[in-house]
Amino acid sequence: MQNITEQMFDYKTLLNRIKLLITTNNTDLRSLTIANGLDLFWDIGKCILDTRWDSTPGMNVFNQLSSDLSAEYPETNIFSDRNLEYMRNFATRFPDFATGQRLAA
Repeated sequence: MQNITEQMFDYKTLLNRIKLLITTNNTDLRSLTIANGLDLFWDIGKCILDTRWDSTPGMNVFNQLSSDLSAEYPETNIFSDRNLEYMRNFATRFPDFATGQRLAA
């Protein structure tokens, strides 16, 4: 299994995609509603799933991503390594969430 430095290109792309998601959606991370929180969590999970890894991302990836996102967005605590893994699992278990009916705001 490769370590995080060997996977750095894909990792940097993933980190930038997640930041772009948050920025383009003008998401106020301090006051997420259930509907836009689920959308954001699924989108982040999908980004993790879509990243091309040579092997399944281990906890070192989630730890580093948690650290980087928490530093970038210190006003929130939603980017723990465990939450990031939950986001990936959410996107895995509900692959059609983005095309299905979303919750009304």
